[in-house]
Amino acid sequence: MTSNTREQIRFLIELNKIQNGETNNNLNMSIFQRKPEMLNIIEEDLKGTRTREYRTSIIEQLRQKEADETACLVLRDTRLKRKKLTDNNPNMTPIRILRASLQELIAVMESEPVLKRSKTLLYANANR
Repeated sequence: MTSNTREQIRFLIELNKIQNGETNNNLNMSIFQRKPEMLNIIEEDLKGTRTREYRTSIIEQLRQKEADETACLVLRDTRLKRKKLTDNNPNMTPIRILRASLQELIAVMESEPVLKRSKTLLYANANR
């Protein structure tokens, strides 16, 4: 009897494995059948995000183009003004703008005898 019970237990275990395997296969098949539907939903979401990104990139490109055009217009206007000034006075050269830090300005003012004791130097030292 013990051998029969052992065989019965083995049989039931194998039967249970087979049934579970079939249910797992059925679950896998149902998931596999659902995948195309899920893929379609995912693809639609991706298409939506891609179109939004494309729209935003186009809008950003247009904004950048407008900014570039306005900058070019401003630069052109300043160039035309300079050209008119130099056309009127051929001896006049356009003024070159130099950029300097406050420290450099103070050093130059301290070296100049006229500016050494001026209020401007005093204010520049106060605003350091």
